[in-house]
Amino acid sequence: MKKKSLTLVIMRITLVYATIIFSLGTSFANNVNAQVGLDKQITLKVANNEFSDVLNTIQKLSGVKFAYSSAIIQPSRKITISANNRTVESILNEILPQLNLTYDASGTSVIITSAPAKPAV
Repeated sequence: MKKKSLTLVIMRITLVYATIIFSLGTSFANNVNAQVGLDKQITLKVANNEFSDVLNTIQKLSGVKFAYSSAIIQPSRKITISANNRTVESILNEILPQLNLTYDASGTSVIITSAPAKPAV
């Protein structure tokens, strides 16, 4: 009788540990996936193209999806950039401040917004 209860306790403990390990592994996998989009290296060379076209090109090359308001980003603004094997993050960090824009990323989704106003000095 005692042997059965000991076996049952061991099985329960094993099940609890397996559940914890599976849960941790899943959460780590999600965190890694969150950076995949911005860490993707692409080569991009555009001269005097509309901003919306540049975002579409980056989207096709990297799989990153962009969301923005046309009223905020003024998609017809012209962009020139040459990037050879650079991450999407570094490209965005180069282009967006010039246009007074910033972004928030989650997984392979990027939301582009107006940069906060700089305080007067």
